[in-house]
Amino acid sequence: MSILIRRQLLGLEGPYADPRSAIDPLDNFKLWIVELAHAEQRLAFESLMECAIDADIQVATGAILALDFLAGTFDSTRVVSLLTEHASALQRAPQGFAAAYRVTLFEELFDRLVQYAPVDLAPRLESLMVSSLPPTRRSTLLVSLATRFPQLVVYHARQCLDPHDVQVLAALPEHWQRIAVAGALRPWTKAAIARVEPLWQIRKVNPSDAQAIIRVMLDQSPLLTHPPGLTDPRRWWIIAAEPYGWTVWEAEDGRLALETMRPGSSFTSDTRYMTPQQESRFRELRAVSRDER
Repeated sequence: MSILIRRQLLGLEGPYADPRSAIDPLDNFKLWIVELAHAEQRLAFESLMECAIDADIQVATGAILALDFLAGTFDSTRVVSLLTEHASALQRAPQGFAAAYRVTLFEELFDRLVQYAPVDLAPRLESLMVSSLPPTRRSTLLVSLATRFPQLVVYHARQCLDPHDVQVLAALPEHWQRIAVAGALRPWTKAAIARVEPLWQIRKVNPSDAQAIIRVMLDQSPLLTHPPGLTDPRRWWIIAAEPYGWTVWEAEDGRLALETMRPGSSFTSDTRYMTPQQESRFRELRAVSRDER
């Protein structure tokens, strides 16, 4: 099957889509693959994995893009293995297909992995991101993660993003996550704010929430950019939270502080520095136990 798929991705074999609507061989491939039985689609998925590292860049590009047609047989574990074992071979620019828009094949494949990966695969995705690319190359991966794995974006924002990455602020699903990332990268330029405002309108972000985020972006909101109750001149930002429960703040030197909400109807909290043992446990688990609150 790999030989057949390779020829199809090169446009050397049909079936052929209507030439009045087909843009490239990927349209022909879709026409073929959606008609396959489930068992055949599973075989096709494995063949696409082989073709994803083909020496011919058009074949490799098409193979990764074609995974969009196999959502029902997508094997996240297999894709993680491919990204791990062949990271260098995937650091090539996609070619030959209109649907490709990432800088590298690695990013195209990672983007598809994030779409289909189960939630419990988050640690593997994080490990893959950290081990495969230097921090300055991780921004597009974080954009991919923003919708389904926003906790990873919040945790890594300070190290991997910069104030030009406004698309992340638009992609994050929760208000507190946008506040956290805005605070981690503050101050943002007015040009960046002008770019993100239309994106918020498209996502129907509440105007009052948007204004609060903008104040954080401009570093004009002390209550949202410093752990409440701490008299500490260091620069702080949020790296994790459980809404209405707890928030973990990180200082510019790596020190962590834990803010916990007090019970009751009013929004009041207590904040304390985390012990080295608590910091180590949090870094490993990315959560705060009930006993530590």
